[in-house]
Amino acid sequence: MDIDSTRIADWMDKPLRQSDEAARILQLFRDNLTKEIATRGDKRISDPAAVAVTFFSEVVRGGHAINKKGDFPPAIQILMNAGMDLDDIDPSVTLAEATSLLTFHKRLAIVAKTSGLPLQELKRTMRQDRLPVTVIEECMRLYAHDQPERKGSELNDVHLLCLAPYADVTYVDKRTLESVRRAKGKNAVFAELVGNVGKAGSYSEILATLTAL
Repeated sequence: MDIDSTRIADWMDKPLRQSDEAARILQLFRDNLTKEIATRGDKRISDPAAVAVTFFSEVVRGGHAINKKGDFPPAIQILMNAGMDLDDIDPSVTLAEATSLLTFHKRLAIVAKTSGLPLQELKRTMRQDRLPVTVIEECMRLYAHDQPERKGSELNDVHLLCLAPYADVTYVDKRTLESVRRAKGKNAVFAELVGNVGKAGSYSEILATLTAL
């Protein structure tokens, strides 16, 4: 737990746990996630334990896919099995940075498939800091207020906020607006991208503002 700031290099010489110890640690993780969902998750989640079990079943499958006698350390195999190309793995970066890059490349793969563009060319030319959507999402992830309850609707709010660079004014709810203000103070590029973001008490107030533009 809490290993986002550690480097990939820190895990290169770490062996796999024995099966009984791994099972004990995974059970601890499942219990922690169940408690987290129950206390801070969206209240519409009726069975936090089932969600935790489903998530860690994927983790277990990933662990079984590791070849103990493979050519690469388990840490590298985990990243490769998750979809990261070997050439993209930089041992000096943190696990958080590697995860962010992996997510970005998976999105590029979707773009490549739907558009017919070559994936390797996209990966070579497109960086996360060159796409407004990734800058906005990352800043909201890093700098948004950690709310007592993590509602699923907040994900929709961030997705809508990604349209802000293409609008004169963007309206969000109070919680999202406070996070936007915080992120603006931390990242000048984010502040320039999202531009004019505010909240309104009613739709008629929004209409009046749009009429005045």
